[in-house]
Amino acid sequence: MRAPPRLQAMATRPSRLERITNLFLALLETPRPLSLREIGVAVAGYPTEPGALRQAFERDKRTLRDEGVPVAVERVDGDEQVGYRILPEDYTLPDLDLDAAEQEALSFALAAV
Repeated sequence: MRAPPRLQAMATRPSRLERITNLFLALLETPRPLSLREIGVAVAGYPTEPGALRQAFERDKRTLRDEGVPVAVERVDGDEQVGYRILPEDYTLPDLDLDAAEQEALSFALAAV
């Protein structure tokens, strides 16, 4: 016996953690700001209704920011006029300029954790 369509859709919907992780990756890897509509299409798990999409995205964006991820808001051309992305230079560490022994010690420490 097959599950009702609504239950099938719920079973295939990604978890909130998976959706936030996918949002993080989409915003970090994009070369230009993404509009909310583009985010809704690119990241699985967002509702299709515009109001619900905005509400879910704003909640996820707040979660990312609360965890220290700098989500940039930029002006874009088009109907929405606002786009979002994570600038790698704002999120990643600069080169630490470690010598070989320091790199090995750091690698060991990371492996131990």
